[in-house]
Amino acid sequence: MINSKLQGETTLKDKDIARVAKCSTRTVRYLRSNLSSFGLTKSPSNGAGRPKTITPHMLISLHDLLSIDPCMRFCDMVTFLRKEFDVEVTRFSISRALKEAKWSKKVTQNIARERNPDLRDKYVHEISNY
Repeated sequence: MINSKLQGETTLKDKDIARVAKCSTRTVRYLRSNLSSFGLTKSPSNGAGRPKTITPHMLISLHDLLSIDPCMRFCDMVTFLRKEFDVEVTRFSISRALKEAKWSKKVTQNIARERNPDLRDKYVHEISNY
């Protein structure tokens, strides 16, 4: 009913739509406004908290670096971001960004173990008995 009025069709009035939907006319106008502005009945959130210091582009570069050297220390990551992007970030912000991306020390240690040729050979030798 609300969409048809946005498309220019002659339909029910706001108070008739409100009576059918069991809401107020103000709600009908609010929903129509959101539909015309955002395409949804609910407006997007403004987001809370302070803006992130590590941008998605910086996080991608950091992921690429960690894929090469998975056991890198936070102070080395800070130095890398300072040199590459000329931005000051703290190790705590890096920690939060990596935690949000589900990148943990445990994951990095497993990746490092998988890349270690000696450990890989030992594992192949152990399972060769089976």
